[in-house]
Amino acid sequence: MTPRELGRQYMSVPAVAECAGNTMQAAHEDYLGIGARTVFSVRKNAVFGNGKNLDIYVEVEAGMEVPEEINQDRHPYTVMQMDQDGIVRYSTNPVIICGQQLSAELPERGSYCMTKQEGYQIMIYRSRIGYMNAAALPADICQKEVRLWRFKMFAVIAVSFLVFSVSVVHLYGFIWRPLHLLRRQMIQVGEGRLQETPQVYGIEEFDILMEEISHMKKQIASLIHSMVQKEKDVQRTEYEKLLYQINPHFLLNTLNSVQWMARLRNQKDISDFVQKLKMLLSYNLGKEGSETTLRLELDILDKYIALQQMRYDFTVEMNVEEGEYLDQPMVRMLLQPLVENAIRYGLGEDEKISIQVFEDHKRGQAVITISDSGKGLSQEEIDQINEPFDYKPDSRGNENRGIGLRYVKAVLDSFYDGQTSLFVNSRKGIGTKITILLPEKKPDMQNRKKAAHTDESIDCG
Repeated sequence: MTPRELGRQYMSVPAVAECAGNTMQAAHEDYLGIGARTVFSVRKNAVFGNGKNLDIYVEVEAGMEVPEEINQDRHPYTVMQMDQDGIVRYSTNPVIICGQQLSAELPERGSYCMTKQEGYQIMIYRSRIGYMNAAALPADICQKEVRLWRFKMFAVIAVSFLVFSVSVVHLYGFIWRPLHLLRRQMIQVGEGRLQETPQVYGIEEFDILMEEISHMKKQIASLIHSMVQKEKDVQRTEYEKLLYQINPHFLLNTLNSVQWMARLRNQKDISDFVQKLKMLLSYNLGKEGSETTLRLELDILDKYIALQQMRYDFTVEMNVEEGEYLDQPMVRMLLQPLVENAIRYGLGEDEKISIQVFEDHKRGQAVITISDSGKGLSQEEIDQINEPFDYKPDSRGNENRGIGLRYVKAVLDSFYDGQTSLFVNSRKGIGTKITILLPEKKPDMQNRKKAAHTDESIDCG
């Protein structure tokens, strides 16, 4: 089309920029009838070779509407175009009219800025050529969108915090709790509590570590048990040494009795006396180990009393309640020192010793009592007997007084692992009563065979 066909109306469209002789016009309705609602146009005056002066006019669809994917909420956006001086040359809102100049500080070329005017929040972009495009939204709607955005951000932060809290709780159960239990296990090991406490966490590394700790507990417990057993073996060795230091005194007295009877009597009773002596010595010095049975121990004690009665004039009342408890394991030559003390120091005017052995069914104990009617013991002497066992072979005087009773207590504590008791009841001028409480132990077949074999080994007929 020629300018005459367009008319001169296109000349009234305000310009927004000048570039290389081209005049860029503000957005407007189309004049070429191409059907577009809003267009951009460029015009230029050109002189051709034939001398004609012509205006060249070009339109292009503007596309100034806000896209639907952005304006899903149907906000009343205002689209504007301004020239280089900030004067509005095109506006879709009658509030912001054409020819009005924005009072805000305008942005540099190729940059953005935000301003507020006429109750609108306006975002302006200046092109590199110099003209500006802008979009405006009512301030209250903009603030509403800002509050909605803040609410969404707060919701995102709250959900994030909730997820973080759940993660912390999960990590507590997954890592911190096993570490806490591991610390408690190590404290228990340090305090000597080595009981097995299996823990399965479902975490391979922790499970392997707990298995190692369990193995360490077993090793420590085994080492402690070994050390305790070695200590017991050392104590029993000392007791055996002491036993052989106690027995020579009895053996010397017995041999003196044999010599005395041989000189004063020419009787066959000496044969019985020597026979009992041989059985007693065989039992005492036997190679069957330190254990025997309570029944056999009482039988040997009866023979020992018979030997002593051939020298001393005293009577013994021995009552033994029959029962399986008599076949339980017992320490060899345990009762002999107690009866020897009663004979040497406890024979009163009636010259009588009472021995009672019975079973306390209610408490599950074997009870042994040895009573005499001698001069008795003072409280100081009883306290001395109750002192820990400490035999001094080179001592003299009263330092080893009551050594027999302390030896018996020490052997009982070692053999029965501290589960037995020995009581001394005494009054000056009345007598002394020794009470021994033994926990009942069920005899096994090995102990029965050992006891039977011991009976055969001491049969010296």
